[in-house]
Amino acid sequence: MRWWRRLAGWLLRRSLGRRDSLDASGDTGRSPMDAAVGDGDLLVQQGPEDGHMLTGGQDATGQSSPSFRHVTREQCIARLDVVSAERPTCNGLPIVTYPSSVGRRAVQARRRESGRLRRGVLLGDGGQGQVHELAGEPSRVVKDFITPISEMDEVFEGLVLAGANVRALLAGEPITLAWPQEIVVSGREITGYVMPSIPDQFYWQDKKFFRGKRRVRELQYAVRRESAVSIPFRADDTHRLELVRLVAAFLEAMHREELVYGDLSWGNLAFSVGDKVELCVFDFDSTRQVGRPAFTRQRPAQTVDWNDPEDRSRAVASFDSDRYKFALLVYRLLVAHDFDSRPEDATRVGSISGLDQRGVHGLQSLLRRAAGHAGTRPQISEWLAVLQR
Repeated sequence: MRWWRRLAGWLLRRSLGRRDSLDASGDTGRSPMDAAVGDGDLLVQQGPEDGHMLTGGQDATGQSSPSFRHVTREQCIARLDVVSAERPTCNGLPIVTYPSSVGRRAVQARRRESGRLRRGVLLGDGGQGQVHELAGEPSRVVKDFITPISEMDEVFEGLVLAGANVRALLAGEPITLAWPQEIVVSGREITGYVMPSIPDQFYWQDKKFFRGKRRVRELQYAVRRESAVSIPFRADDTHRLELVRLVAAFLEAMHREELVYGDLSWGNLAFSVGDKVELCVFDFDSTRQVGRPAFTRQRPAQTVDWNDPEDRSRAVASFDSDRYKFALLVYRLLVAHDFDSRPEDATRVGSISGLDQRGVHGLQSLLRRAAGHAGTRPQISEWLAVLQR
């Protein structure tokens, strides 16, 4: 097969042509694609926007463009379908070529200088950093790390750019992602990132305080229970089933893009049950691309009572730990209606509003498997097959 890979590589280089290199050295022996992305990722067009360039989730005109997908050079060569020598495709999708003026900026996330950001009200203070409002940018916030990352890092940039791919897979779903959008730097250090703020519909006003207190509608408030706190909204069984499905859709999109979420728990998911059921996912600090560490370079966060008993090292989050934590959420939200039960406690699943008997049996089977050893937990797609019946 080595000859085929050489032929595929030759056809790819030939189709992209030989234009002026963007290297400062003036070397003209590289293709426009090589000049634009070096030895890193390629962009594969996924929609009709022929000629647009990806720039951290936006095209060259500044408009949102989720129609591009990153693939590595090796993946593209391995999956090259030769339609013609002039127009190769990768996995059935046309490869984007660049005018010489685009350069490597086409695949870089935007940087913001920390000292130039005007921070407003403190919104949150956790173990890895602080979140502030951004003055003059009401739809975005900034997270500042307690411990900066010592130098510019392709792992961080790769995670920022991957957000466009995940959003594309979730198109049409009522899911909001507070995904890192821009990298905040100070000199050569990464000090944090800018991300979307959580929209208003995911907040509620706690009136037990004199002036009221604005709280995030964390997923824990969807658990069926009697509460001492007066909550001006309620989630019913239909809402809960749809929320579980939305979390599954989010994780499936992440795993399809070879991304591990990491810290799945009540506190990192918010919901709204107004005109429609909506989900908001935030805190991606434990997220990582498969084969790479978390972009924050820290050990994954471990929310109390959301640990995977099979993951004793807790050194790195995995697909398997995501799958187990999702099973925790399913069992607690749909079956046990509490905050600390585990699939291992499941004996028999009773009726669940919105699921027929076949669906209930399927759910019980998946919970039983989720209680098994690492590597045997059901994939998220299996849960979706039951939840979407």
